[in-house]
Amino acid sequence: MNLQQRISRRDALKIGAVSAAAAGLTLAGCGPSASAGGPTSVNLMTWGDATGLKTAFDSIAGIYPSLAKDIKFNVVVAGANDFDVANAFRLALSSHKNIPDVIEFNRTQIAEFALSGALRDLSDIISPVKNDLYAGAVQLASYQGKFVAVPFQVKSKLFYYRADLFDQAGITLDDLSTTDGFLTAGQKLHAKFPDKYILNLGTQPQQYIIGELLSAYPGVEFYDKASNSYQITKNPAFSQAFTFLQQIHGAGITLPIDDFSNDWAQAFQKEQICGVLCANWMKAFLPQYSTAAQTGKWKVVPWPKLSPTLSDQSTGSEAGGSVFVIPANAPHADAAIEYMKHYMLDATGSVAQWKQNGVITPLLKSAQPAVLDFFQNGTKPANVTDASWALQPQNFFGKDFQQIEFTSYDSVKVLDYDPSATKEITILLQALENILGGKAGVASALAQAQSDMQSQIGNPYQA
Repeated sequence: MNLQQRISRRDALKIGAVSAAAAGLTLAGCGPSASAGGPTSVNLMTWGDATGLKTAFDSIAGIYPSLAKDIKFNVVVAGANDFDVANAFRLALSSHKNIPDVIEFNRTQIAEFALSGALRDLSDIISPVKNDLYAGAVQLASYQGKFVAVPFQVKSKLFYYRADLFDQAGITLDDLSTTDGFLTAGQKLHAKFPDKYILNLGTQPQQYIIGELLSAYPGVEFYDKASNSYQITKNPAFSQAFTFLQQIHGAGITLPIDDFSNDWAQAFQKEQICGVLCANWMKAFLPQYSTAAQTGKWKVVPWPKLSPTLSDQSTGSEAGGSVFVIPANAPHADAAIEYMKHYMLDATGSVAQWKQNGVITPLLKSAQPAVLDFFQNGTKPANVTDASWALQPQNFFGKDFQQIEFTSYDSVKVLDYDPSATKEITILLQALENILGGKAGVASALAQAQSDMQSQIGNPYQA
């Protein structure tokens, strides 16, 4: 992905995932899937901007030149976010036309399509490397005891903060261990620097904040099959998560703009935003937005505790993470599987693409030594400018960043999404907007959300 391209409000995250609409790269070694008249065209469906993965494709082809004959990738951008991709796949399934060979989803969508039998079982390629994958990656790949996805990006939770400004304001990380402590720290920062805020939060936040907060709580599910009822008003995780956002939004400690709004990047450059509660993918955006002038000023740690009922808020994830799936009736499934084996399930290939784009960290534990060595000792590639090199995570955040990210993979916990998660999150997001916009209190907004889910969805396992 071209990380310097401005992403408009409400565009979901798409980190270095695919090349532009027709990558035109050729990969081979797929036996009978290859067309006798030329390379097999493998169609990959994804979301958002798509330019970044061309570099990754190039790197894989460079490492395995014998593969660069028989597969041609055509990448289709189905919309702004993973919800759009899910809609596009539903249409393809209903019409029996334009079925892609590979699809990128977030873990959010897996339940719907796995339960309907629309996804190919990938145990043959995941099982051999299962013990080499981080626990979070195994969670992403599996559903109800089967491997149905290739893990792409584990979205673990990290807190990014301006260490220099926190120090000047007399704020320590221990101060952030409760909601009250976080509020007090935000007030201290804003009192010391009136134009700066500990976070940003507007009235129309991105959907990922819901999953990030809820996934830390034990036993969270939207719908309970045993009682045949939604749990939005019954499980205290929902009210605690939404109350926390209401409190920090109303305390005057957050800059009132939303992620990926037109002003978001500019606010980082102006040093108005001094902290981000987010996922590890923010490592790609924050340096670009903050510019090299802030290199070395930002640090990264796991999420602070925040909630008094949780032993560790750093557990959980943002939508679990992104994955690649292969439809059960994909026309060129064998070719797609062969590429995925060399791309994300091979240490050499996954390290090669990571060195090129610096974003998609290899999920094989056997690749960790090579990644850490490059992080500590790597030199600037000849084709990379000094300014761009300063924005690489090891330079921008410090050389300890990569080990922190690897360690965060041990804290990943995937929310128990059901087949109607896309609709349920949309309804919860509307409830959150009503709360932050002052249109409803937490209790009434969640009650309305539960009512809407019951009337619009019913039993998500039968919808």
